[in-house]
Amino acid sequence: MKKIILISAAALLFALTAINPLTAWSQTESKQSMNTIYEKRIYAIKVGEMGEVKRLFTTLGWPAYVEGKFDRNVVGFFISDTGDLHQLIFILRFDSDQDRRDLWKRLYADEKIMVFIKQIRPFILSQNIQLMVSAPWGPQP
Repeated sequence: MKKIILISAAALLFALTAINPLTAWSQTESKQSMNTIYEKRIYAIKVGEMGEVKRLFTTLGWPAYVEGKFDRNVVGFFISDTGDLHQLIFILRFDSDQDRRDLWKRLYADEKIMVFIKQIRPFILSQNIQLMVSAPWGPQP
């Protein structure tokens, strides 16, 4: 009987003082990283056309992003070097889903962006879009 009481008391003490692993993450995460949404966009580019895609992004795309203030959401642009080749990858950061939807609405209403999109679209074979949230450990972008 004493062993059962001792075990029950120990379990109660643990339950009262232990950190619940399901809520510990949300208590330690910053407000920004808890709500931040990342959008990874992967565009497969026709073989042999990455040079033209780079030129279009450099001369039309990026300047239009900057002028329209869409660059504030850009984490980075990347070109695949191993694995699946001929891919243009970029990652965007948003404070919320509404922030994301608002950016895309504004972006597709921007004339300079649309000029760029019309020119780059023939070089794109496919696109893959993934929404992500930060893991509760390690560095945050």
